[in-house]
Amino acid sequence: MADKRVSNEISVKVNVEVSEAITGLKALQREAKAATKALAELREEQSKHKYTPSTDYEEYIENVKRLAGEWYSEEYRLANDIIYSAYSSGAEGEVYVGRAMGTSTSIQALEATFKDVVYLTRESRRNAPDLNGKVVFVDQGVSIPRGQRIKRLLKISCVDGNGVCL
Repeated sequence: MADKRVSNEISVKVNVEVSEAITGLKALQREAKAATKALAELREEQSKHKYTPSTDYEEYIENVKRLAGEWYSEEYRLANDIIYSAYSSGAEGEVYVGRAMGTSTSIQALEATFKDVVYLTRESRRNAPDLNGKVVFVDQGVSIPRGQRIKRLLKISCVDGNGVCL
């Protein structure tokens, strides 16, 4: 007589190639270690440059602070912003700034930040550098020497507290 019991058990025979799986896992582990190392190097490099300016404007302001030294004040921020905006906007013409607002320092900082900026004063006009292709800031009464093909001209005009040109 046959046994009529029903079994809920399933028997499965699995033939797995373990060596390929181990090789794959080891490759994955190597990639993870390399990524972790690269991330650590990136973090180390970022910490070295924590106080390095990240934009042209920040670099410009750092140059203003360096040039002004102990005379730097947030009080002159408006003049700094006017000078930077005149350069970065692509504008040409007159730039109106208040008297004794650090304008010369702002423009010198712009020269230190951007290679296409030249500040021409009465004193520097005699030995003017090559102005071809440059954005040139000039003080009142200063003209561009003949034969120069400048990119743009920005004339500094100082005004007093009442908006009167001096």
